[in-house]
Amino acid sequence: MKTMKWRLGMLATFVAMVALSAACGSTSSSGGDDENNGSAGTNCASICDKFLECDVIGAGDRSNCLRTCDDDSVTGEELICIEGASCGAELEACFGGSANNPANNNPANNNPANNNPVNNNPVNNNPGNNNPGNNNPVNNNPVNNNPVNNNPGECSENLVFTGQLHVGENDPANSPNGGIPTTFPWEASYDANLGEVLAAVPTDGERAEVSIPVIEATVVATHFNSTSEGGPQLAQQNFWIADGRSWIQVYFTQEQADRHPPFSIKVGQRINLTVTEVVSFFGTPEITNAINWELVDEGNEVYIDDRTGRSITAADINKLIRVTGTLTTAGESCGGSSLCYSMDFGGALPVTYRSSSQFVSQGSCVTFVGPVSARDSVPQLDTKNFDWTWNNDPQN
Repeated sequence: MKTMKWRLGMLATFVAMVALSAACGSTSSSGGDDENNGSAGTNCASICDKFLECDVIGAGDRSNCLRTCDDDSVTGEELICIEGASCGAELEACFGGSANNPANNNPANNNPANNNPVNNNPVNNNPGNNNPGNNNPVNNNPVNNNPVNNNPGECSENLVFTGQLHVGENDPANSPNGGIPTTFPWEASYDANLGEVLAAVPTDGERAEVSIPVIEATVVATHFNSTSEGGPQLAQQNFWIADGRSWIQVYFTQEQADRHPPFSIKVGQRINLTVTEVVSFFGTPEITNAINWELVDEGNEVYIDDRTGRSITAADINKLIRVTGTLTTAGESCGGSSLCYSMDFGGALPVTYRSSSQFVSQGSCVTFVGPVSARDSVPQLDTKNFDWTWNNDPQN
Protein backbone atom coordinates (compact mmCIF):
# COMPACT_ATOMS: atom_id res chain seq x y z
CA MET A 1 0.00 0.00 0.00
CA LYS A 2 1.23 3.46 -0.75
CA THR A 3 2.24 5.23 2.49
CA MET A 4 -0.64 6.46 4.56
CA LYS A 5 0.74 10.00 4.47
CA TRP A 6 0.33 9.94 0.70
CA ARG A 7 -3.14 8.38 0.95
CA LEU A 8 -4.32 10.98 3.41
CA GLY A 9 -3.03 13.75 1.20
CA MET A 10 -4.64 12.24 -1.88
CA LEU A 11 -8.00 11.83 -0.15
CA ALA A 12 -8.16 15.34 1.29
CA THR A 13 -10.90 16.46 -1.05
CA PHE A 14 -13.47 14.77 -3.21
CA VAL A 15 -11.59 15.79 -6.34
CA ALA A 16 -8.49 14.11 -4.97
CA MET A 17 -10.52 11.01 -4.17
CA VAL A 18 -11.81 10.82 -7.70
CA ALA A 19 -8.22 11.08 -8.98
CA LEU A 20 -7.17 8.28 -6.67
CA SER A 21 -10.08 6.19 -7.81
CA ALA A 22 -9.11 6.68 -11.44
CA ALA A 23 -5.49 5.71 -10.70
CA CYS A 24 -6.20 2.76 -8.40
CA GLY A 25 -9.74 1.70 -9.37
CA SER A 26 -8.95 -1.84 -10.53
CA THR A 27 -10.86 -4.65 -8.84
CA SER A 28 -9.19 -6.98 -6.38
CA SER A 29 -7.87 -10.36 -7.36
CA SER A 30 -11.02 -11.89 -5.88
CA GLY A 31 -13.14 -9.74 -8.18
CA GLY A 32 -14.96 -7.88 -5.38
CA ASP A 33 -14.74 -5.60 -2.34
CA ASP A 34 -13.33 -8.02 0.23
CA GLU A 35 -13.68 -5.98 3.41
CA ASN A 36 -11.53 -8.30 5.47
CA ASN A 37 -8.84 -8.92 2.89
CA GLY A 38 -5.99 -6.86 1.43
CA SER A 39 -2.63 -7.96 0.09
CA ALA A 40 -1.23 -8.19 3.61
CA GLY A 41 -4.31 -9.80 5.12
CA THR A 42 -5.40 -6.61 6.86
CA ASN A 43 -8.87 -5.32 7.63
CA CYS A 44 -9.54 -2.86 4.84
CA ALA A 45 -12.96 -2.08 6.24
CA SER A 46 -11.36 -0.72 9.42
CA ILE A 47 -9.15 1.58 7.40
CA CYS A 48 -11.92 2.88 5.16
CA ASP A 49 -14.30 3.29 8.08
CA LYS A 50 -11.70 5.38 9.89
CA PHE A 51 -11.44 7.59 6.76
CA LEU A 52 -15.25 7.93 6.79
CA GLU A 53 -15.28 8.71 10.51
CA CYS A 54 -12.69 11.44 10.05
CA ASP A 55 -14.37 12.84 6.90
CA VAL A 56 -11.29 12.08 4.84
CA ILE A 57 -13.61 10.43 2.27
CA GLY A 58 -17.31 10.59 1.65
CA ALA A 59 -19.69 7.68 2.06
CA GLY A 60 -19.93 7.26 -1.70
CA ASP A 61 -16.20 6.68 -1.92
CA ARG A 62 -15.97 3.78 0.49
CA SER A 63 -15.98 1.16 -2.28
CA ASN A 64 -13.11 2.88 -4.05
CA CYS A 65 -11.21 2.96 -0.76
CA LEU A 66 -11.75 -0.78 -0.29
CA ARG A 67 -10.54 -1.56 -3.82
CA THR A 68 -7.42 0.54 -3.30
CA CYS A 69 -6.70 -1.10 0.06
CA ASP A 70 -7.34 -4.55 -1.37
CA ASP A 71 -5.01 -4.02 -4.36
CA ASP A 72 -2.08 -2.58 -2.38
CA SER A 73 -0.12 -3.76 0.62
CA VAL A 74 -1.09 -2.47 4.08
CA THR A 75 1.36 -2.92 6.94
CA GLY A 76 0.30 -3.94 10.39
CA GLU A 77 1.67 -0.69 11.77
CA GLU A 78 -0.55 1.30 9.45
CA LEU A 79 -3.64 -0.62 10.46
CA ILE A 80 -2.90 -0.24 14.19
CA CYS A 81 -2.25 3.43 13.61
CA ILE A 82 -5.62 3.92 11.92
CA GLU A 83 -7.59 1.87 14.43
CA GLY A 84 -5.95 3.38 17.50
CA ALA A 85 -6.11 7.05 16.48
CA SER A 86 -8.80 9.64 16.84
CA CYS A 87 -9.69 12.02 14.05
CA GLY A 88 -7.79 14.94 15.51
CA ALA A 89 -4.36 15.24 17.02
CA GLU A 90 -3.87 11.50 17.55
CA LEU A 91 -4.37 10.72 13.87
CA GLU A 92 -2.03 13.56 12.94
CA ALA A 93 0.64 12.34 15.37
CA CYS A 94 0.16 8.78 14.21
CA PHE A 95 1.31 9.66 10.70
CA GLY A 96 3.72 12.41 11.61
CA GLY A 97 1.70 14.98 9.70
CA SER A 98 -1.69 16.49 9.19
CA ALA A 99 -4.66 14.25 8.42
CA ASN A 100 -5.62 17.08 6.08
CA ASN A 101 -9.30 16.95 6.71
CA PRO A 102 -11.96 19.48 7.56
CA ALA A 103 -10.96 19.31 11.22
CA ASN A 104 -7.54 20.70 10.33
CA ASN A 105 -8.36 22.55 7.13
CA ASN A 106 -11.30 24.70 7.94
CA PRO A 107 -12.17 28.30 8.60
CA ALA A 108 -11.09 27.92 12.22
CA ASN A 109 -7.48 27.43 11.14
CA ASN A 110 -7.49 29.20 7.80
CA ASN A 111 -9.35 32.41 8.30
CA PRO A 112 -8.84 36.11 8.69
CA ALA A 113 -7.77 35.58 12.29
CA ASN A 114 -4.59 33.85 11.08
CA ASN A 115 -4.23 35.49 7.69
CA ASN A 116 -4.94 39.13 8.24
CA PRO A 117 -3.29 42.50 8.54
CA VAL A 118 -2.14 41.64 12.06
CA ASN A 119 0.25 38.99 10.69
CA ASN A 120 0.73 40.27 7.16
CA ASN A 121 0.68 44.00 7.31
CA PRO A 122 2.82 47.08 7.10
CA VAL A 123 4.06 46.44 10.64
CA ASN A 124 5.94 43.35 9.51
CA ASN A 125 6.38 44.16 5.82
CA ASN A 126 7.14 47.82 5.66
CA PRO A 127 9.94 50.29 5.26
CA GLY A 128 10.84 49.69 8.88
CA ASN A 129 12.02 46.17 8.06
CA ASN A 130 12.76 46.51 4.36
CA ASN A 131 14.23 49.92 3.90
CA PRO A 132 17.40 51.75 3.06
CA GLY A 133 18.51 51.20 6.66
CA ASN A 134 18.93 47.50 5.97
CA ASN A 135 19.56 47.57 2.23
CA ASN A 136 21.91 50.44 1.62
CA PRO A 137 25.48 51.18 0.66
CA VAL A 138 26.59 50.44 4.23
CA ASN A 139 25.50 46.81 3.95
CA ASN A 140 25.41 46.38 0.18
CA ASN A 141 28.50 48.04 -1.22
CA PRO A 142 31.69 47.11 -3.02
CA VAL A 143 33.36 46.18 0.26
CA ASN A 144 30.67 43.63 1.13
CA ASN A 145 29.43 42.77 -2.36
CA ASN A 146 32.54 41.75 -4.26
CA PRO A 147 34.16 38.47 -5.25
CA VAL A 148 35.85 38.32 -1.86
CA ASN A 149 32.57 38.32 0.10
CA ASN A 150 29.95 37.40 -2.49
CA ASN A 151 31.17 34.22 -4.09
CA PRO A 152 31.72 30.57 -3.16
CA GLY A 153 33.86 31.82 -0.27
CA GLU A 154 37.04 33.09 -1.82
CA CYS A 155 38.54 35.24 -4.57
CA SER A 156 38.08 32.95 -7.57
CA GLU A 157 41.02 32.33 -9.89
CA ASN A 158 40.77 34.19 -13.19
CA LEU A 159 42.09 32.05 -16.05
CA VAL A 160 40.72 34.30 -18.80
CA PHE A 161 42.73 37.48 -18.35
CA THR A 162 46.02 37.39 -20.31
CA GLY A 163 47.48 40.85 -19.70
CA GLN A 164 49.44 42.18 -22.67
CA LEU A 165 48.97 39.00 -24.63
CA HIS A 166 46.33 40.30 -26.99
CA VAL A 167 45.87 42.72 -29.83
CA GLY A 168 42.76 44.77 -29.11
CA GLU A 169 40.75 46.79 -31.59
CA ASN A 170 41.08 49.81 -29.35
CA ASP A 171 44.83 49.51 -28.81
CA PRO A 172 46.76 52.54 -30.08
CA ALA A 173 49.01 52.16 -33.10
CA ASN A 174 52.11 52.22 -30.91
CA SER A 175 50.82 49.56 -28.50
CA PRO A 176 53.49 47.02 -27.52
CA ASN A 177 50.85 44.34 -26.84
CA GLY A 178 50.72 41.16 -28.89
CA GLY A 179 51.66 37.50 -28.92
CA ILE A 180 49.60 34.36 -28.39
CA PRO A 181 49.07 33.21 -24.79
CA THR A 182 49.74 29.59 -23.87
CA THR A 183 49.78 27.77 -20.54
CA PHE A 184 51.86 24.92 -21.96
CA PRO A 185 55.50 25.37 -20.90
CA TRP A 186 58.11 25.79 -23.57
CA GLU A 187 60.39 22.81 -24.11
CA ALA A 188 63.74 23.05 -22.32
CA SER A 189 65.30 22.59 -25.74
CA TYR A 190 64.19 26.13 -26.56
CA ASP A 191 67.47 27.74 -25.50
CA ALA A 192 68.23 31.32 -26.58
CA ASN A 193 71.41 31.35 -24.45
CA LEU A 194 69.84 33.39 -21.64
CA GLY A 195 71.22 30.95 -19.08
CA GLU A 196 74.73 32.11 -19.95
CA VAL A 197 73.64 35.73 -19.57
CA LEU A 198 72.20 35.09 -16.10
CA ALA A 199 75.34 33.26 -15.04
CA ALA A 200 77.35 36.40 -15.84
CA VAL A 201 75.22 38.70 -13.64
CA PRO A 202 77.28 39.72 -10.56
CA THR A 203 75.70 39.30 -7.16
CA ASP A 204 77.30 42.37 -5.55
CA GLY A 205 75.33 44.98 -7.49
CA GLU A 206 78.28 45.87 -9.72
CA ARG A 207 77.99 46.01 -13.51
CA ALA A 208 79.78 43.43 -15.61
CA GLU A 209 80.88 43.86 -19.20
CA VAL A 210 80.28 40.77 -21.31
CA SER A 211 79.82 39.71 -24.91
CA ILE A 212 77.13 37.03 -25.09
CA PRO A 213 75.00 36.35 -28.16
CA VAL A 214 71.27 35.77 -27.61
CA ILE A 215 69.45 33.91 -30.39
CA GLU A 216 65.68 34.16 -30.87
CA ALA A 217 64.66 35.14 -27.36
CA THR A 218 60.93 35.86 -26.97
CA VAL A 219 59.62 39.21 -25.74
CA VAL A 220 57.14 38.28 -22.97
CA ALA A 221 56.29 41.68 -21.42
CA THR A 222 57.00 45.39 -21.79
CA HIS A 223 56.56 48.72 -20.06
CA PHE A 224 53.83 50.91 -21.55
CA ASN A 225 54.20 53.38 -24.40
CA SER A 226 52.91 56.90 -23.94
CA THR A 227 50.09 57.84 -26.30
CA SER A 228 50.78 61.56 -26.01
CA GLU A 229 52.66 63.22 -28.84
CA GLY A 230 56.36 63.17 -28.11
CA GLY A 231 55.79 61.08 -24.96
CA PRO A 232 58.28 58.42 -23.91
CA GLN A 233 58.05 55.02 -25.58
CA LEU A 234 58.96 53.09 -22.45
CA ALA A 235 58.57 49.67 -24.10
CA GLN A 236 61.76 50.41 -26.04
CA GLN A 237 63.79 50.78 -22.88
CA ASN A 238 62.17 48.34 -20.44
CA PHE A 239 61.05 44.87 -21.51
CA TRP A 240 61.45 41.21 -20.58
CA ILE A 241 62.72 38.30 -22.69
CA ALA A 242 62.67 34.54 -22.06
CA ASP A 243 63.36 31.10 -23.47
CA GLY A 244 62.46 27.61 -22.27
CA ARG A 245 64.97 27.80 -19.41
CA SER A 246 65.53 31.39 -18.30
CA TRP A 247 64.08 34.90 -18.19
CA ILE A 248 65.62 38.34 -17.72
CA GLN A 249 64.76 42.05 -17.84
CA VAL A 250 66.20 44.46 -20.41
CA TYR A 251 66.51 47.96 -18.98
CA PHE A 252 67.86 51.22 -20.44
CA THR A 253 67.27 54.80 -19.43
CA GLN A 254 65.52 57.22 -21.72
CA GLU A 255 68.80 59.07 -22.21
CA GLN A 256 70.44 55.87 -23.51
CA ALA A 257 68.51 55.98 -26.78
CA ASP A 258 71.56 54.77 -28.64
CA ARG A 259 71.19 51.46 -26.82
CA HIS A 260 67.49 51.00 -27.64
CA PRO A 261 66.44 48.43 -30.27
CA PRO A 262 66.07 50.02 -33.73
CA PHE A 263 62.59 48.50 -34.17
CA SER A 264 59.38 48.82 -32.11
CA ILE A 265 59.37 46.22 -29.35
CA LYS A 266 56.18 44.13 -29.04
CA VAL A 267 55.17 41.14 -26.94
CA GLY A 268 55.44 37.92 -28.94
CA GLN A 269 58.48 38.94 -30.98
CA ARG A 270 61.53 36.71 -31.41
CA ILE A 271 64.73 38.80 -31.38
CA ASN A 272 68.49 38.45 -31.65
CA LEU A 273 71.02 40.61 -29.80
CA THR A 274 74.48 40.59 -28.30
CA VAL A 275 74.54 41.39 -24.58
CA THR A 276 77.44 43.67 -23.57
CA GLU A 277 76.51 44.66 -19.99
CA VAL A 278 74.56 43.09 -17.10
CA VAL A 279 73.76 44.08 -13.51
CA SER A 280 71.70 42.96 -10.51
CA PHE A 281 69.42 45.83 -9.49
CA PHE A 282 68.20 45.21 -5.93
CA GLY A 283 68.12 41.49 -6.70
CA THR A 284 66.67 41.78 -10.22
CA PRO A 285 68.98 40.56 -13.03
CA GLU A 286 69.06 43.06 -15.91
CA ILE A 287 70.63 43.49 -19.33
CA THR A 288 71.75 47.12 -19.41
CA ASN A 289 73.48 47.27 -22.77
CA ALA A 290 73.35 45.33 -26.03
CA ILE A 291 74.20 45.59 -29.71
CA ASN A 292 73.43 43.77 -32.95
CA TRP A 293 69.68 43.99 -32.53
CA GLU A 294 67.63 41.99 -35.02
CA LEU A 295 63.90 41.31 -35.29
CA VAL A 296 63.35 37.68 -36.33
CA ASP A 297 59.53 37.50 -36.39
CA GLU A 298 56.36 38.45 -34.49
CA GLY A 299 53.15 36.89 -33.19
CA ASN A 300 54.72 33.94 -31.38
CA GLU A 301 53.32 32.00 -28.43
CA VAL A 302 54.20 33.30 -24.96
CA TYR A 303 54.11 30.98 -21.95
CA ILE A 304 52.14 32.15 -18.89
CA ASP A 305 52.90 30.26 -15.67
CA ASP A 306 49.74 30.05 -13.50
CA ARG A 307 50.80 30.47 -9.87
CA THR A 308 47.58 30.94 -7.92
CA GLY A 309 47.77 28.69 -4.87
CA ARG A 310 51.46 27.99 -5.43
CA SER A 311 54.55 29.66 -4.03
CA ILE A 312 56.33 32.60 -5.66
CA THR A 313 60.06 32.60 -4.88
CA ALA A 314 63.26 34.37 -5.85
CA ALA A 315 63.69 31.77 -8.60
CA ASP A 316 60.66 33.34 -10.33
CA ILE A 317 62.12 36.87 -10.60
CA ASN A 318 61.53 38.18 -14.15
CA LYS A 319 59.32 35.19 -15.03
CA LEU A 320 55.91 35.87 -16.60
CA ILE A 321 53.22 34.56 -14.26
CA ARG A 322 49.48 34.81 -13.72
CA VAL A 323 48.14 34.98 -10.19
CA THR A 324 44.79 35.90 -8.60
CA GLY A 325 44.49 37.02 -4.99
CA THR A 326 42.95 39.34 -2.45
CA LEU A 327 44.62 42.54 -1.27
CA THR A 328 44.37 41.97 2.46
CA THR A 329 45.99 45.16 3.77
CA ALA A 330 45.59 48.87 3.22
CA GLY A 331 48.02 50.29 0.71
CA GLU A 332 51.18 51.82 2.13
CA SER A 333 53.31 54.33 0.26
CA CYS A 334 56.32 52.61 -1.31
CA GLY A 335 57.86 55.08 -3.73
CA GLY A 336 56.42 57.75 -5.98
CA SER A 337 52.65 57.43 -6.36
CA SER A 338 52.72 53.67 -5.77
CA LEU A 339 51.09 51.87 -2.86
CA CYS A 340 52.11 48.42 -1.65
CA TYR A 341 49.56 45.83 -0.49
CA SER A 342 49.84 42.31 0.82
CA MET A 343 48.22 39.87 -1.61
CA ASP A 344 46.86 36.53 -0.39
CA PHE A 345 46.86 34.25 -3.44
CA GLY A 346 46.77 30.90 -1.64
CA GLY A 347 50.54 30.36 -1.63
CA ALA A 348 52.64 29.46 1.38
CA LEU A 349 53.34 33.17 1.93
CA PRO A 350 51.59 36.31 0.67
CA VAL A 351 53.32 38.48 -1.92
CA THR A 352 53.68 42.27 -2.13
CA TYR A 353 51.49 43.84 -4.81
CA ARG A 354 52.69 47.31 -5.89
CA SER A 355 50.51 49.65 -7.93
CA SER A 356 49.65 53.31 -8.48
CA SER A 357 46.16 52.41 -9.74
CA GLN A 358 43.20 54.19 -8.15
CA PHE A 359 40.96 51.22 -8.98
CA VAL A 360 42.31 48.81 -6.38
CA SER A 361 42.12 48.95 -2.60
CA GLN A 362 42.09 46.72 0.45
CA GLY A 363 39.69 43.83 -0.21
CA SER A 364 40.04 43.95 -3.99
CA CYS A 365 40.28 40.64 -5.85
CA VAL A 366 42.89 41.21 -8.54
CA THR A 367 44.58 39.15 -11.24
CA PHE A 368 48.15 39.97 -12.23
CA VAL A 369 49.73 38.82 -15.50
CA GLY A 370 53.28 40.12 -15.71
CA PRO A 371 56.88 39.46 -14.76
CA VAL A 372 57.84 38.97 -11.12
CA SER A 373 60.02 41.82 -9.88
CA ALA A 374 62.06 42.06 -6.70
CA ARG A 375 63.17 44.38 -3.94
CA ASP A 376 66.28 43.22 -2.10
CA SER A 377 65.83 39.83 -3.80
CA VAL A 378 62.32 39.45 -2.28
CA PRO A 379 59.73 38.78 -5.01
CA GLN A 380 56.93 41.27 -5.57
CA LEU A 381 54.35 42.06 -8.23
CA ASP A 382 54.97 45.57 -9.54
CA THR A 383 52.35 46.80 -12.01
CA LYS A 384 54.63 48.95 -14.13
CA ASN A 385 52.10 48.49 -16.92
CA PHE A 386 48.38 48.76 -16.11
CA ASP A 387 47.71 46.12 -18.79
CA TRP A 388 49.20 43.62 -16.37
CA THR A 389 46.40 43.82 -13.83
CA TRP A 390 42.66 43.17 -13.72
CA ASN A 391 40.30 43.99 -10.86
CA ASN A 392 37.76 41.14 -10.60
CA ASP A 393 35.39 43.10 -8.35
CA PRO A 394 31.97 43.42 -10.04
CA GLN A 395 31.86 47.22 -9.82
CA ASN A 396 35.02 47.54 -11.92
